[in-house]
Amino acid sequence: MHVQHVLGNDQHEVYQEYKDDMLLQDVPYIHYRHFNRLWRLQFNNVIIPRKVRMGVSSVCASLKSFAKGGKSDDEIQNYKNLLKDHCESQALERSKAMRHNQKAHQSPEKYMCIIIDGMDQKKTCLPHFQRMPKDIGDEFLVQIHLVGCLLYSQEIEP
Repeated sequence: MHVQHVLGNDQHEVYQEYKDDMLLQDVPYIHYRHFNRLWRLQFNNVIIPRKVRMGVSSVCASLKSFAKGGKSDDEIQNYKNLLKDHCESQALERSKAMRHNQKAHQSPEKYMCIIIDGMDQKKTCLPHFQRMPKDIGDEFLVQIHLVGCLLYSQEIEP
């Protein structure tokens, strides 16, 4: 059996996305209980990972928060559309990175893929405390900028 992973927080979030799509298309949708039963019986190979390896972007978190606090249906739908567009853009970016990664592995003499990523400086302050004391200000902490680099290729020449 081939296991299929679906990204999302939980099954209810996947159902909500399904329901929203059906409402946009003006098509009847099934209720949550029936959705769960179908998932368990027909799609038992689909799994939502407990923790997503990547963090949630600030744009995603903000748009989800704005959608939950929306005052009108139009405002909520607008935020949901913005979130959907943002997620599609991120998915395209990831698929492009994976294509370049595959090119680097298949033709290392011709291609090399480098991914460079930085880390939020607040997480790398020294000294690092489990709980930051209130009386220590930012001026007493050493700011460190951490950058990581991943190189994808089978051949590396000096």
